[in-house]
Amino acid sequence: LSSGIAGKPIPLGFKMKHELRYNYTYPLHLFMDEETQSIVLILFLFLATVSSLIVLFQSLKQSKIEARYREAVLGTIIHNVCSPIDNLTEAALELQETIQDKLQEPDKKLFNGMLEELENMTETATRLLNLNSSMYGVKIKARKTDLPALLEQVITRYTRKLYPRGKNVKFSPQLDMKNKIVQLDSNYFTEIAQNLIDNSIKYSGNEVQITISIEENGDHVLIRFKDNGKGISKKYLKHVFKPYSRQDNGNTQLKGYGLGLYFVKLAVKAHGGKTKVNSTEEAGTEFTITLPRKSKHYATEN
Repeated sequence: LSSGIAGKPIPLGFKMKHELRYNYTYPLHLFMDEETQSIVLILFLFLATVSSLIVLFQSLKQSKIEARYREAVLGTIIHNVCSPIDNLTEAALELQETIQDKLQEPDKKLFNGMLEELENMTETATRLLNLNSSMYGVKIKARKTDLPALLEQVITRYTRKLYPRGKNVKFSPQLDMKNKIVQLDSNYFTEIAQNLIDNSIKYSGNEVQITISIEENGDHVLIRFKDNGKGISKKYLKHVFKPYSRQDNGNTQLKGYGLGLYFVKLAVKAHGGKTKVNSTEEAGTEFTITLPRKSKHYATEN
């Protein structure tokens, strides 16, 4: 036959190079009859693979939706908790300045105890914010902000705050700027500043000196937080921004979970900035935050 499948030539003799060449047909129905099981198996595996991929895609999509929902719920809870606590704290401090001299000693202790409980609630909400940010990241909404005024507001809140017994905290603000406006998320930046200040107070001696300064460098601003504390050991310094990492200084009464500086790094990075730390036992610790003046996350809506 002139068509079909060519067979392997068959030699016909020893001395003569004669050979038999042939073609043969292989009908489709014969192929189907002989390879039915293989075809069914291949189709089954193909359909099973496609189905598995569809289920996996749907599961990942659903997990992502649930994660966003949990993030939104937790963020809303934290915000709704922080706002009334801040308002109560401000009102209590205003009231304290007004009636402090008129209170009897038992009433003063009761009032100070109330302020301490409000402070504990604020710290708890801050830890929740740090934990939420560690799990789901930081999403900022930057707006034009007067940076010196925002830092002054943070410092003013600390000057009216109850410190741990024996602590005397003094601030040296150096906040002069030619162009005071920076695009940033004021809520997150406030938490950044408070985390760094809390660390300075926590890991310093009884006489705490905190210097906060701003340096303008073209399209960026550098904010420095420097203290006169005990410093960070070289061994721990490279781990300072890692989650759940805390320096063991022998004081088991210090509160915290090692998420504060990790949150600082995440929040600064979300602004498009960088965080740097220098520390020695002689000169204390200095954190430098570099932020762009203009943020890619700038929110134009009110």
